[in-house]
Amino acid sequence: MTMRYIQVTQTDLQREYLLARQKASAAYVIPKISKPEGGIPAVCHSLTEAGHLLEMYRRNLHDNRLRRNLERLANRLVKISTELKKFDNSGK
Repeated sequence: MTMRYIQVTQTDLQREYLLARQKASAAYVIPKISKPEGGIPAVCHSLTEAGHLLEMYRRNLHDNRLRRNLERLANRLVKISTELKKFDNSGK
């Protein structure tokens, strides 16, 4: 078996590291939350979207304790949204 030696400089390592970081950051895109007109329907819509994003994040976690805490938080968002919808319907 023959061993070959190569010369790797600090600038080579830095260049490759920065290229890898650029590729990693371009692969992930933060989802946009759409904004309806205003008032209670807009708040309910935002709460629903926030709950959806929270659920997507929660499902990727491996820590069961953190998952349970985030599930409780998502449940609170649903309850708040339900109460706000009651105010919206009572005004009509």
